[in-house]
Amino acid sequence: MISVESINRTETFPKDFSTTTDLTNSADSAEPSYQLPPEVWEHIFRQLAVGHLLAVRETCRQFKLIVDQSPSLMRRFLVRVPGNASVECGHFRAILRLRNLTSLDVRRVAISDETISKHLPKLRNLAITVGQVGTACVPTFLDFIPKLENVAIWGTDCTSGNLNAAPQKQKLDFANIKNTALTKLQFAEISIARSDLQEYFTQSSQIREVNFFGCQFDSWGSVFELTQSLKSLEKLSISTGIPDNFIELCN
Repeated sequence: MISVESINRTETFPKDFSTTTDLTNSADSAEPSYQLPPEVWEHIFRQLAVGHLLAVRETCRQFKLIVDQSPSLMRRFLVRVPGNASVECGHFRAILRLRNLTSLDVRRVAISDETISKHLPKLRNLAITVGQVGTACVPTFLDFIPKLENVAIWGTDCTSGNLNAAPQKQKLDFANIKNTALTKLQFAEISIARSDLQEYFTQSSQIREVNFFGCQFDSWGSVFELTQSLKSLEKLSISTGIPDNFIELCN
């Protein structure tokens, strides 16, 4: 089941929400007899807690359309896709129809850059797994989704046939990435080479926060040298492990 969560962490969902809500099947009940303009309903819905807003969305086709077509309401949702989902499944197709969705976690699902950029052009927050171990992955989705502000990039991590060998980390190649709108970058299980990020960081004047979790570096000193070019940097985190809140995406 697709997990839909509140961007506002103070909101609380019913414990059984994930087992009772299906994004693909809205209620087929009759439209409300009391008709109001969509913009009035949207204003009313803005006053609701996120759990209630999701319940209203399931009431009828009209309310579903109002919620799904409202950028301000969709900004309150984080959609997290489980590992047993596929791009072909009904749940995933339902997500791809949420054109105003702004926050998505697809770390556990194989999905192409083209699919994300074509169907979800308004994403601002994205958690994603990239590439194959042993090859340098170019995160082209950063350019394909121009509104992205907060990106959590999770690398593939595995051990070679030699069980005593150290795990290999996914390598990223930022050399040709042009998107300079990012304000927050998070990396987990990534091999970080100074040369791969230096040029990108030099031209990215808006980045305020960078986090490295479980990453490999040329040297620890290179991390600080690398981030010196970030003039707007307010927070730098480096950890050998991955905290529980790694994929916490914020508006």
